[in-house]
Amino acid sequence: VDEPRGVVRLRTRTGFIRLAVRSGVPVLPMFVFGELDAVEAVRLLPRPLASWLKRTLRASSNGFVGRYGTPVPRRVPFNLVIGDPIATA
Repeated sequence: VDEPRGVVRLRTRTGFIRLAVRSGVPVLPMFVFGELDAVEAVRLLPRPLASWLKRTLRASSNGFVGRYGTPVPRRVPFNLVIGDPIATA
């Protein structure tokens, strides 16, 4: 809800990269365009409680609404882009 559209944040989510380096396997970068149009994030809790939940438990309190106001995603095209493997060894 508060993030700009299409922003990818990896600052604190690097465990998969550490695991790849430790295992000596390449990282395969991927991004899906269009998934933000399939559902809309809605705030379920008041902002102070949602912020506490996010800081303390690192959990999201957002719900998602898609087609006809249900959790079913809208029918929109997705474009999956797969980059070249990045060597870690």
